[in-house]
Amino acid sequence: MDLHPIEKPAANPRDLTSSALWFWGMLIVTSLWRVIAAVRLDICLDEGYYHYWSLFPQLSYFDHPPFTAWSMSLLGHLFGNSVWTVRFWPVVTAVAFALTGRSLAARMFESHEAGNRAGFLLLLTPVFVGNGLLMTPDTFMALFWALALYCTWRAVTPGGAFAWWFATGLWVGLGLLAKYNMILFFLGLGLFWLLAPGRRLSVFLGALISGALALLIFSPVLFWNSQHDWISFRFQLSHGFSGNAQSAANNIAYYIGGLLLLATPLLGGLCFWSCGKGIYSTQQQKRFLAAFFWMVILFFGYSSIKASGQMNWAMLAFFSGIILVAEDWPNYACGWRCATLSLLMGGDLLLMVYLPLPPRLPPMVKQFDFDERRRHEFFGAESIAQAVQSKFKESGADFLCIPSHQLFGRLSFYAPELRGDLWEPPDGRYRYPWIDDKQWAGKTALWVSQKQQKKDINKYFQEVMDLGAVEVTFNGEDQWKLYFYEGKGYQPDEVPTSPASVIPIANKNR
Repeated sequence: MDLHPIEKPAANPRDLTSSALWFWGMLIVTSLWRVIAAVRLDICLDEGYYHYWSLFPQLSYFDHPPFTAWSMSLLGHLFGNSVWTVRFWPVVTAVAFALTGRSLAARMFESHEAGNRAGFLLLLTPVFVGNGLLMTPDTFMALFWALALYCTWRAVTPGGAFAWWFATGLWVGLGLLAKYNMILFFLGLGLFWLLAPGRRLSVFLGALISGALALLIFSPVLFWNSQHDWISFRFQLSHGFSGNAQSAANNIAYYIGGLLLLATPLLGGLCFWSCGKGIYSTQQQKRFLAAFFWMVILFFGYSSIKASGQMNWAMLAFFSGIILVAEDWPNYACGWRCATLSLLMGGDLLLMVYLPLPPRLPPMVKQFDFDERRRHEFFGAESIAQAVQSKFKESGADFLCIPSHQLFGRLSFYAPELRGDLWEPPDGRYRYPWIDDKQWAGKTALWVSQKQQKKDINKYFQEVMDLGAVEVTFNGEDQWKLYFYEGKGYQPDEVPTSPASVIPIANKNR
């Protein structure tokens, strides 16, 4: 099997993508922007939830494995209740992710130009731009996936030391501690095994060694789940393969459209084109990258038939896809290359300017508010926390009920004085098993929500009183409305111990 690239056109000196200077310049620009945006934007809803985890380190959690919480818990000792406790790691891992992709491409194709180009394109790809700003389970999983791919390539290259398989197992194991999707790495490796005649025994043995080490590293999550009725695994399986709200055709259309948006339609299209050819290539480098691309794409394509998923689930397919595009870049028509770069750089510039803008600045078209999601995620958190804290003190209630884990986490971050009084009756038993809500049995709670929901509250209390709504003002305008209720006589026996999506059917019918 040929491990060396075929003769390709000489690098064009005017091609900025192949320049180390342009790569390092773009790395500095995007990193500085992330630092500025990290300070400018409020902690978003999910980030606040994950930060709350970090205050109570566990072996695992209901939604995800623990690495996100562990990493923030470590920084919490240094930065305290600061934005950098949350967003330091995304900025750092974004740099490491791009450098890993650059190094992998340069080594695979023995070309510094291909390496610079891969790093440059990874820095510009929209989904990876965002992943380097917000702290989510994808933050570390993306880096660990890239490092595992690098080590695996070193292992399968003729003459490569078998010890690289141990490094692969380390990174895959850490990736599994970040997000369960990391298991797809072994499915990609399995597809490569099928496409690597003559090396199947060594790949198989390497996969066994790395898999055993990854399983050992992942064992804390297995232990935690065994103590909690495997709730996290059952939830994720039901989340990914059930609850189909739309037809399979609509879900697949949404999935394909989302894939193209992750990397822009042009770069995403080039990934599909190069990986489509790469799977049949005589070059092992291209088959290797294409195998990891297609396994992720096809897995979540199948999942989309069963349930409507999220676009970012398949993001890591584009890591190997973009590296393959970087190698094929000189072979694309000049018009496609220019259009791809223009769309990437134009989209990133728009994102960099738009995201930190003050709320309400972007226009509305025919009363459709294009800015609502951005304002909801990144602005007004401190004002909301202050309003809730003031109302709670005024009410004299014993504890504070929040109906959603996102608002729960945001209040925990921006009103740390409330942490010991926070509770989430609908989901709290399985999201926060370290909280004993029976301590509030028979007591009075202030219930706060961003929508009217008195009917949903009645089952948790003996008596519920509507306290009206409060408009929360920030940036000189009324932005959000909070609804308050007083619940007397809390009834903890009414709180579910497992989400409806994972309760066995036999239990549901009781």
